[in-house]
Amino acid sequence: MRSCDGAFFPVSYSATAGRLEGFEEMCRALCPNADVSLYTYPASGDIEEAVSINGARYVDSPAALKYRQSLDPNCSCRRRDQSWADALAGAEAKLGRESKGDIFVTPEKSAEMSRPRIDPKAKLTKAAPPPDAVASPSVDPALDPALTQQAATISREASGIAGGQAQTGARYGEDQGKTVEMVGPDGVKRRVRIIDPTL
Repeated sequence: MRSCDGAFFPVSYSATAGRLEGFEEMCRALCPNADVSLYTYPASGDIEEAVSINGARYVDSPAALKYRQSLDPNCSCRRRDQSWADALAGAEAKLGRESKGDIFVTPEKSAEMSRPRIDPKAKLTKAAPPPDAVASPSVDPALDPALTQQAATISREASGIAGGQAQTGARYGEDQGKTVEMVGPDGVKRRVRIIDPTL
């Protein structure tokens, strides 16, 4: 509770008696510009039931619920010339010490985390292509070793090239197929020859 106007904010929803001292420190860190006290009340209760760690009831405080009736411009958790980031720096540091597994992501850290990591222990091997492999454009193995390996194993037969010549499909004469008149997407009528594929 803030003693100047009785305003309050949650520090934790699951406080235990053994951790109250740490919560009181966090309460001060979250509101460094004002005199604050830690109060607790049951999870299903209300602020009127709150009791300080010294046993004083919230409703007996001279500032109890004062924030609901009037606004005191001098009663604030931060100084007038201070940003919230500066005011809460102590709380951030406390959270950082207590939660060592947390990572605070700054724009620089975000850029660093988004870059791909290269395993220094990984060894890149360059496999020799088989004698009947198709020549492929050079690919930097550091960029994609899997792609390089796949390109090296494509054979002439699999690619449709045999003996240096591309395999050709069936050829159709001018008299083969059915000729019809169709209107194209541009609205022009054309004669089109339809050839059914041989299956």
